[in-house]
Amino acid sequence: MKESLQHIKSWGNYLKFRGQLFVPSKEEIHGTINKLDQFIAYGNGKNYGDCAFNNLVISSKQLNKVHHFDTENGTICCESGVLLGDLVKMILPKGYFLQVTPGTKNITIGGAVASDVHGKNHFNKGSFSDHIIKLKLLLPNGNVINCSKEENKAFFYATCGGMGLTGIILEVTFKLKRISGNTMSLKQQKYKTLTAILRAFKNTNEEYAVAWLNTSSAVKNLGCGLFLEASHTNITKNRTKRTKSFVLPKVFPSFLINNLTIKLFNTIKYCFSKSNKQATVAIDSYFYPLDRIANLDVIYGKNGMIQYQFVLPETTAESGIKMVLMHLKKCKFYSFISVLKYHGPANDNWLSFPERGFSLALDFKYKAGLLEFLDELDEIVAMHNGKLYLAKDVRMSPDFFKSTYSNIEKFKAFRQEHDLMKCQSIMSKRLQI
Repeated sequence: MKESLQHIKSWGNYLKFRGQLFVPSKEEIHGTINKLDQFIAYGNGKNYGDCAFNNLVISSKQLNKVHHFDTENGTICCESGVLLGDLVKMILPKGYFLQVTPGTKNITIGGAVASDVHGKNHFNKGSFSDHIIKLKLLLPNGNVINCSKEENKAFFYATCGGMGLTGIILEVTFKLKRISGNTMSLKQQKYKTLTAILRAFKNTNEEYAVAWLNTSSAVKNLGCGLFLEASHTNITKNRTKRTKSFVLPKVFPSFLINNLTIKLFNTIKYCFSKSNKQATVAIDSYFYPLDRIANLDVIYGKNGMIQYQFVLPETTAESGIKMVLMHLKKCKFYSFISVLKYHGPANDNWLSFPERGFSLALDFKYKAGLLEFLDELDEIVAMHNGKLYLAKDVRMSPDFFKSTYSNIEKFKAFRQEHDLMKCQSIMSKRLQI
């Protein structure tokens, strides 16, 4: 098994870890996994936190084949190391798209399952796992099982959203969405209050909806921002020009990202954005706008950034989000990118993040006092019966985690019962899972 000792870092660049990275062949992975003391699966390194860090990580790089694409019924079976972006390139010309996609296509299918990713359409399509037909899972003892909502159900509900703590996902078979074009019909509205934005989410007739909040606004306009809703069109545009990505300088002047410039950026973005704007845009432009910048993380400098994403129930969301935004203003921690989403009902997965309500993702450049500030945000989230997204977390306490994830004891007992404790990450140790 090919092995190297190297630095592994989170996408946000806040965490850096030196460990052994194994890149096994497909044959080796089956024969050696039961001989290892501890391991965690590692995809494309786009995790924000420490969920894919350990002294020993097993890369899914070699698991990169698509086994079957049923263009008649709209299903696909592929290995866990396949990137979402590569799948989109394959299925889009055939008139298909992903049922659910996060805001980047640079993650692996295995990572999408382990995080049970959601997108801009959770309120009507749920999470990625809601469209899975079956999984093939390699257990720490070397056995391979199939699991689904009908077969080995407990393994399915523990694995989807389980952050890699049940074994190594080998293959995923899932349903695709039939579309008739490669563009999106986009509508943009500008709202002066959070109340108006939350109402817009509930009243939308479009398939996708997301909002950007101006975290630097005056108190009278607290939560103002842009509401963007979209649906697939039947328009196909020839891609004579490829959308080029660009790379920022490795030594980026990160001092440019500070409270003043973030406040200026938020103000300009809000003030100069048009209301009642309609446009037809490419699928990539709508779903993956930040993927155009190949190394966006460098803008935050050598100390990196932390993304803080929480979800609150509908009944407490407005008051809770307002309290969070007021605390940002009070403590002068401004978010560079602030994304609000609407969620439908929670699924049956034990550690999945979304539940009916609203989630807000905030990006913070790391600086002195940030960790203490985030502890204070935890108190607000807990007060409003919310929780944090494990796929984005890097510093939550085990007590806070246990108090907000109701199925954690069931999950821990299942890991013990089925001898899954070899699957360990820095996150699982930190949260005492």
